[in-house]
Amino acid sequence: MKMDNFLNVDEMNVAIDNLEIYRNDESLNFDDIKNTLTNINHYYKTDNTKQFIDLDQEFITKMNTIIKLHDMNITTLKKTVQTYVETAKKVSESFSNIGDNNG
Repeated sequence: MKMDNFLNVDEMNVAIDNLEIYRNDESLNFDDIKNTLTNINHYYKTDNTKQFIDLDQEFITKMNTIIKLHDMNITTLKKTVQTYVETAKKVSESFSNIGDNNG
């Protein structure tokens, strides 16, 4: 007896892979922006340098938080899919055993 799945695991894995690609791209872009801001702070001094440095630090803090949240979400999705697959297998085996005992 085959159980119908309510979650298309293959599509979820593709979505997770895409999220990982987006997260990696985001990280590369973040590194580029961070390096550019650091270079600007080194080479250009103005009366507003302190405010610029503060904004730079705020940007870095927020981006680090966003990347950590994305990592946690990806990990949660992977664990959810894994749990779903394991549960679906156990349920399918249980129904198979019921069918064997009634036959």
